[in-house]
Amino acid sequence: MFHPHELAFCGYSGSGKNTLLEKLIPTLSKKYSFTYLKHDVHKFMMDKEGKDTFKAWNGGAHQVFISDPEHSALIERGEVSLVRQKSQFLDDDFVILEGYKNTAIEKIVVIDKDKKILKAVEEGTINNIVAFVGPESDKPQL
Repeated sequence: MFHPHELAFCGYSGSGKNTLLEKLIPTLSKKYSFTYLKHDVHKFMMDKEGKDTFKAWNGGAHQVFISDPEHSALIERGEVSLVRQKSQFLDDDFVILEGYKNTAIEKIVVIDKDKKILKAVEEGTINNIVAFVGPESDKPQL
C-alpha cells in the first residue's frame, strides 16, 4: 500500500504492540532509514488549540503544514490519493505500520493476554499474517 517493503504490527489495544515497536525502532534506526505509519481509528489531533495552524485547520484549510529547521508535519483532510500514497515514502528503505489489521499488508499480530485477536484471525478478518508475538498459543511465533 505504501512501499514495496512494508510490514504491519497489529493487535488490540493493550496487547503490547507499542512496547514492541518502542524497542525495535531504535535498533532498526541505527542501520536503516524507514517510515513509521500509524493507523488510528479514533480522531487524532496533532495541533495545539489556539495556535495559528489550529485556527487555520478549524477555519477549513484543506492542508496545514508546519516546519522548523529540524522537523515538519503535514495534516490534510480526507484520504491520501493512491498516487501520493504509493510514492510518499519511497526514499526510505522500508515502512513499519502500526495497525492496518484489516488490510492486505503482511503483518505480525501481537496477541493480547486474553487472546481475543485470535478470534478475528480465525474468522478471516485478519489475513496475510507472517508471525505472531505474545502469550503462548498454537500459532507460529517469533
